[in-house]
Amino acid sequence: MNDTDTIDHAGDASPPTTALVRSAAVRSIVVNGRSHLFAGDEIGTKDLARLAFPEQQGRSYAALTVAYEGGPLVAGSGLMTGRTTTPVAEGQSFSVSLTDKS
Repeated sequence: MNDTDTIDHAGDASPPTTALVRSAAVRSIVVNGRSHLFAGDEIGTKDLARLAFPEQQGRSYAALTVAYEGGPLVAGSGLMTGRTTTPVAEGQSFSVSLTDKS
């Protein structure tokens, strides 16, 4: 992935058959100092690991920790571990740490 890659979670499932379709907003976020576009209302540790360490794709790791700030009022800042998610805000910053040591 490069600096302008977009992860789009709005298209994960089959499209609804009704005329009312709500698309997820695309937001600019910063992951380990690099800007990315993200389409969705919340982001998980797996997505953040993929953005922060694209060369690690498909590899397993022992521990993943994410610190974030600049989030929406309900989750302005905090830490994420395991397979957790957090709401996303425009310009939100994430610092992702990964280790393969136990």
